[in-house]
Amino acid sequence: LGTHRVYRSDNRGTSWTQVGPDLTGGSGSLLALEINRVHNDVLYSGSESGRVWRSADAGLTWTDLSTGLPGRAVTDVGADPGDPGRALATVGGFNGPHLYEWRSGIGWTAIGTGLPNVPANTVILLTSQDVLVGTDVGVFRSADGGATFVPYMNGLPEGLVVTDLKYNATQSVVTAGTYGRGAWQVQVESFGPIVVFDSLELPYVEIDGDGD
Repeated sequence: LGTHRVYRSDNRGTSWTQVGPDLTGGSGSLLALEINRVHNDVLYSGSESGRVWRSADAGLTWTDLSTGLPGRAVTDVGADPGDPGRALATVGGFNGPHLYEWRSGIGWTAIGTGLPNVPANTVILLTSQDVLVGTDVGVFRSADGGATFVPYMNGLPEGLVVTDLKYNATQSVVTAGTYGRGAWQVQVESFGPIVVFDSLELPYVEIDGDGD
């Protein structure tokens, strides 16, 4: 649970223990907490004050990753299930990048070609390459790790403000929370064609005899 700090419960919410320092830099509150669903000890927080912190030991110690971000509110952080040293962060505001990629040892890089010039509110990584971003005008999907996006509305009303996205990996279902239009769900399929290769052993047969 996040306020301006992170609190953890090991008994389903009966009692709570503070873990880590003030993760906001002294102003605002936390807008995002993310647990890597595969590498469960890896946690991220994002704050109104534009800061991202990371823990690699389930919240015992935290590292400030904020250098390189634009100083706008960090609305969400998505952890890469295939790489504990990679995450994506969405930021609010206009007239600038709306999605940033963090890699261990490299830092932050602005990505997200194709996202509209509106606040980005939420991001999830279905896989390392398959990424969904919810914005003030709907959902967008990337098949290349967040480098480029196309609209992914699939029956959602046009102009829908999407405030949160959650992924049920067991059922392959994404749930979108919205501003004023309720919750919506979609069964996500693989993005793009799936090519299956097979092989069959046959004897070689000479067809022209010219030595090629």
